Amino acid sequence: MGNGPCSIIVLRTLDQWATIPLFREITMTSSRFSFLLFLVTLAHAPLAVEGQTIGAGNQHSVFLCAPGVLSASGSDHYGQLGNNSTEDWNTAAPVAMTNEVTMVSVQQQQAIALGADSTVWTWGQRVGTVDVYDSIPYHVPGLAGIIQVAMGFAHAAALRSDGTVWMWGSGLFGQLGQGVMGPGTVSLSPVQVPGLTGVTAIATGGYHTLALVNDGSIRAWGLNANGQLGDVTVENRPSPVNVVGPTATAVAAGNNHSLLLRANGSIWAWGANGQGQLGDGSIVDKSGPVPSLATSGFTSVKAGVLHSLALKSDGTAWAWGYNLYGRLGDGTQMDRHAPVQITGLGNVVEITGGAGHSLARTADGGIWAWGNNEWGQLAIGSNTNSLVPVRVSLECGFTAIAEPDDVPRLSVHPNPFRDEVAVRSPLLSKGGHFILYDACGRVVIPKTPFARDPLLVQRGGLPAGAYILLLVEPNGVRHAVRLMAEERF
Repeated sequence: MGNGPCSIIVLRTLDQWATIPLFREITMTSSRFSFLLFLVTLAHAPLAVEGQTIGAGNQHSVFLCAPGVLSASGSDHYGQLGNNSTEDWNTAAPVAMTNEVTMVSVQQQQAIALGADSTVWTWGQRVGTVDVYDSIPYHVPGLAGIIQVAMGFAHAAALRSDGTVWMWGSGLFGQLGQGVMGPGTVSLSPVQVPGLTGVTAIATGGYHTLALVNDGSIRAWGLNANGQLGDVTVENRPSPVNVVGPTATAVAAGNNHSLLLRANGSIWAWGANGQGQLGDGSIVDKSGPVPSLATSGFTSVKAGVLHSLALKSDGTAWAWGYNLYGRLGDGTQMDRHAPVQITGLGNVVEITGGAGHSLARTADGGIWAWGNNEWGQLAIGSNTNSLVPVRVSLECGFTAIAEPDDVPRLSVHPNPFRDEVAVRSPLLSKGGHFILYDACGRVVIPKTPFARDPLLVQRGGLPAGAYILLLVEPNGVRHAVRLMAEERF
């Protein structure tokens, strides 16, 4: 796990919030307000920016139910589940982050999230490195006013409210947009793409990036081996070039292909097409946008690694391209060179695709998954693949943030504190043990037994800052409270 700025985290168990008073202590006192704020945030975002709340990677998935209710399933080999472990999960396990989140984006072995305060967080394999893995969310420094984030295979992008784009990670193929490329072209801190302004939405593919400009035109840069930049060449571009095609209202990027949505509800595509991911009825690559057979009525377009997905205004979901493991959700494993309707899904409001699986969210808050499930990335409690959508074992409607039964709150004084803090509650009368974590989730006071109420915690030589005190009763019930250690004068 790398060093650097980090957020307060809370340890949670798989029985979610109902038995863990810490959620009430830290988050639930304003849960209904937070959820409404989340909806308002999405409703008032720039029209081209979609507030993505589900993300599919290579072997994992991430789910955002409401601000502060972030969970993940699948492989955790690179820490991509964000729960400070390396254990795979076939159900949705909470991500170790309590900051309110409004958007997620997932690729290969990593994820990125946008905080409600415009901060940016990532976890999993850190882009631009080969051996740094963050098993809890890492705060990306140097960014402010961010309204959209996107994760590529080895690079990441952030869109600021002033219409500028900021990139970090590997620039091997020019995907940082800095005018240079090649081995050793790496930036671990965000850098602005020079000369690019007026951007309203971004999308990252495997090793390329798309930017939708406020006049409906598109800029692209990075790897172009299959024509995925849409400038009618196959030359890699280290600086933004114009996509030669019609104006758009949304863009999407897969591994080596790209898509746009037009105002008339049609979808155009370009780049790699060996599995039919352009949806034009062929398997021939295109170096500039061509009309797909998704001709009308579409309102959203997304891209998996080798497949494409889209939503229609009637709430149906459609997919095309590579279909190994059933990632298209049509009940088969046959590649589709034209859009096919995903089986059994209606009232769909969001869709996304990963390497071998896909996810959708319906208007009732349900999350659905299909395709490869070898690592449990479908979050259905098993590792069985599915050729059709199955409902994820996760509730993302209002019941997901329902308040637990009232419990006596912990009394903490003083807080902020300088040398000693006293924690009082009838819940502590039988003793138990406590652990103190710093803001990065590291243990600073290991498991320590206590016998009675009140519990006195000595600061010792700990520096000023934020901490989480986890209290565990003899029966295993957990409580947590945020502590602030102030500067000593």
